[in-house]
This record gives sequence, C-alpha cells and structure tokens, in this order.
Amino acid sequence: MPHWKTEDLQQLLDEREPKQIFACAVDLIQKLDMEYLGLTLHLHACAKGPQVILYNNYPKSWNDRYQNENFISMDPTILKCHLGELPFVWSDDLFRDVPHLREEAHAHGLTYGWTQSTHDLRHNESHLSVSRRSRAIDDEEHYEKCAATMWLCNTLHSLLSEYHLTHLYGLSVRELEVMDWCAKGKIAEDIAKILRLSTSTVNFHIRSSIEKTNAANKTHAVAKLIESKQISPR
Repeated sequence: MPHWKTEDLQQLLDEREPKQIFACAVDLIQKLDMEYLGLTLHLHACAKGPQVILYNNYPKSWNDRYQNENFISMDPTILKCHLGELPFVWSDDLFRDVPHLREEAHAHGLTYGWTQSTHDLRHNESHLSVSRRSRAIDDEEHYEKCAATMWLCNTLHSLLSEYHLTHLYGLSVRELEVMDWCAKGKIAEDIAKILRLSTSTVNFHIRSSIEKTNAANKTHAVAKLIESKQISPR
C-alpha cells in the first residue's frame, strides 16, 4: 500500500468500535494526500427495510445540506456504485444531470476525488469516496492509489457491516440469554432445563438469532455476538 505502514494497517484491523475504525481509515487516506473520506453503507436485513449508514469527515455544513436537500436520492456517485464496483474519478460529466450538486460540493471543499464500491453476497454495499479541495486527480495518481482505496473499501465494509448488521437487528433479551448459554457450551436440552423452557422454544430462539445476525450457523452467530460484546465467551 503506497505510503501506508504495516502498523497503521494493523491498528485499523484491531479496532472494534466504529468511530475508532473510521478514524484510523481517515488517517490512512490522509497519508494518501487526500483530505476527506466518506463511506456509505447500504445494508439489508430480513424483516427490516434497507438501512443506509453514513460515515465521513466532511464539513458539517455540507452534511446538513446533503441531508436537508435529500441529495442522496440524486447523487450520481451512489447510482453508479449500485451498478458496479469499478472505481471512477469525479467529473463534470458524471454530474451532468445534477450540476447544482457538483457546484454545492465544490463550495464545501469536496472538489476532486474518486469513488469505489464493494458488494457482498448478501446484497449489502459500501461506497467509499476520497477527496480534497485542491489539485485535480490525474490518471497516474488514480492508478497508483486506487488499489489502496479498494482494499480500504473492502476492509471497512467487512468490519462495519458486520458490526451494524449484528446491532441493527436487535436480539431480544431472551435470545441473548439463550445464545450466551450456547457460548458456554450448553446444548438446547441443557438450556431448556436451565431457563425452564421447552427445547423447541430454545431452538426457535437459536434459529431467530442466526437469522438476525446473518450467520451461517449457531457457532457463527455465537462468534459474531462475542465479537460485538453482546455476550461473553465461556
């Protein structure tokens, strides 16, 4: 990775709190001579509508404007990211149908940059944008640095989507209780006796927890809940 040290990458990978993860990512892109980092997560969960989660270090005035004017609904970078994962440099042509959005972004310092996206098998997406106030992005710089931003986009997607998907769906107190006993090595029959429930009810809570955490199986769900500190390891 150009301009990135191994210890900087490891620090990002070791973080668990979203704000700290993103702070490490901002530090990395600033080492690439960029000022701003924006990440948009588009997450899907059963029994819930699509969830959009934004992370960025943009000026507050731009964030307020973007939200109040619902710019996300017309942002061509979002629309282009939905269609594929190839990185693209911002240009007037990209914003030809919404020139006012381009002008507003310029006015707030989001002048030159590019966007990269990643899509996973569960139809979740992350769109990562890096930008700065001055100095246009030429082909040489983009080619030199786009591999690094692609890695960063995939890494942030992995770390932050798992965090939010786990917390987003909100396991019930009973589900967490059942999964906590699973983490301690108890099988459904044991948990049923401990909690004075039927075995079928325990299995229902386990299946629900697997579904809510988007896990492959019980062991995977337990691992996710331990990682997010919602239950304790044995």
